Amino acid sequence: MVDIKFAEKQDICDIVKLSREFANEQCCNGIKADDGKYFDSKKVVVAKIESEIVGYCYGEVEMKTRATSFFEKGSKSFYFEEIYISPKFRKKGIGKLLFEFIENYAKSLKCEILETTAVSKDYKKLLKFYIERNNMQFWSANLIKKL
Repeated sequence: MVDIKFAEKQDICDIVKLSREFANEQCCNGIKADDGKYFDSKKVVVAKIESEIVGYCYGEVEMKTRATSFFEKGSKSFYFEEIYISPKFRKKGIGKLLFEFIENYAKSLKCEILETTAVSKDYKKLLKFYIERNNMQFWSANLIKKL
């Protein structure tokens, strides 16, 4: 059984290990491992199976300071920054559980928007996870071609 909950101080070392695992996997461009201090200002959620942390996600509340084509000034948003599941625990619905936990948390804070900038070398899996499984809307793409 998977237990989804907010991380506690004693979980940070395990989260940092998973962050290193994520960076070493090289499944996304530009991913760097985060240290424990980085997570201090984040709302981190972990997925545990028995006592092992097998995945995490995190983000933070943002108040939009200026209007854009898709935000009104003063909108309250939860910026979903990162989600990672250790490879041997993928395809078991853990990512969806983490996403739903964060989504419900953002709703409880009266956030109007859940947003993310998603990165992956496999954009088809990325779109399937966020759009098909979690009902996010495709809003824009940041495409890069190195010259």
